Amino acid sequence: WAIVLDTSSSMRLKFDEMKKFAISLGEAAHEINSKKGKWGFFTFNNNFRIVKDHYEKYDHTARARIGGIEITGLSFIGDAIKLCTRILERENIERKYIFLVTDGQQIGTIGNSKDMEEAVMEARKKGITVIAIGLPQGNSKIFNLSMPYENLRKTVAKFIAAYTRISEDSI
Repeated sequence: WAIVLDTSSSMRLKFDEMKKFAISLGEAAHEINSKKGKWGFFTFNNNFRIVKDHYEKYDHTARARIGGIEITGLSFIGDAIKLCTRILERENIERKYIFLVTDGQQIGTIGNSKDMEEAVMEARKKGITVIAIGLPQGNSKIFNLSMPYENLRKTVAKFIAAYTRISEDSI
């Protein structure tokens, strides 16, 4: 499974504590994941970056990468979902999940929401469950599960609850 974090300029307005949120999300993912489980942490704006690869330990290096996150650039949500889908397709695991953290504003993409919708639907066709974190209510119908960003503590708690729910049964 993977966390894919939007680090485009629009996120500066929505997540005023973005680095704290990213670190909290990484720590929560590390704690709830089984010791031999594989998970990745990626960011995107104009570029798709690896914070933690599936085969890498979540250690000081990964934490330092989170500390180096810069909120800048455009938002290519559809492209990020497509790239993460390709990464997860290669994994030989039964259940595959993408936790997409975004405000949903797709600045820089022609056909904005259609591109995101097509990417989510393609991921779902390939057996990948896509969960959105941070989307406003009403913009989340294409996702298996969606939760708005409220504040750091509540949203991380919702992430843990969602992970627990999907790991116990299918959404």
